[in-house]
Amino acid sequence: MNISIKDICNLSRIPICMENNPLYLTSLQILNNKNIESTDTYLYNFHKEFKPKTLGQLFGIKNSLFPILDLSYSTSFLPWLHYQLVRPERGSKDVRRLKDQEAQEIKQLFNITDLQETGAPRELGHTGITMHIANNQYVCKRGVKDVAFVDFNVSRKVLKLKQLISSISKHGYIPEKFPTRQGGICGYFLQHENQKKFYITAGNHRSAVLAAMYKDNAVPVIFENKSFLKEKELKDRGPILNTYSSKNVDTWPSVKHNNITRECALQIINTYFNN
Repeated sequence: MNISIKDICNLSRIPICMENNPLYLTSLQILNNKNIESTDTYLYNFHKEFKPKTLGQLFGIKNSLFPILDLSYSTSFLPWLHYQLVRPERGSKDVRRLKDQEAQEIKQLFNITDLQETGAPRELGHTGITMHIANNQYVCKRGVKDVAFVDFNVSRKVLKLKQLISSISKHGYIPEKFPTRQGGICGYFLQHENQKKFYITAGNHRSAVLAAMYKDNAVPVIFENKSFLKEKELKDRGPILNTYSSKNVDTWPSVKHNNITRECALQIINTYFNN
């Protein structure tokens, strides 16, 4: 299934259209200058300026009368998905094993020539990521996980965009080789007041890069599937649908179980159609 980039309505939980998406704008900068420093990117300025403290500020809602929107922005909650608030896990390590080609590209980018299995991990510039070899396989490790593109390492994000642009330029974009959210762009539709938008749950970086590289082309996406999700992502979650419509707001898990009013739920979904 292909969609227009104009139909994409979010960056993680942040309501934002693609033309204002800092990943997209930074991808355009990288295409113009592959050696651009992270501090010179739109993403750096976004990280510096966007500092929400509450859910309401994260959603861009001002002067709300609903107490739930005064909770911390790091609280995971979308009224059409969750029965109740989901507190984030913090402080865990994110470990990823690399394919040989990806490892070689990273080594070349950071001029790493002396990495040994018995040696100490190497820092990848100022990204906050280390690289080492374990059981004859390259491994990257980073610290605290991202929270809604608010708490994150800018250098690491810029590096990921550069890697994606390089890979797609050389090999093309073939998501059918990876029929899960790890290789494709995954999500669902939101429907509100006769409008329909696509909410991305996995593939924010890929969608931004494709939008920058192929401006006039549609973006291939797949629907979210239960088999794609981790056990913790299914916690306190309602039915998995292809489309969540505000016409059915009274059946949304949080509204149905009286954890949020229908008026507050509608105010939240509305932000994804006015961003």
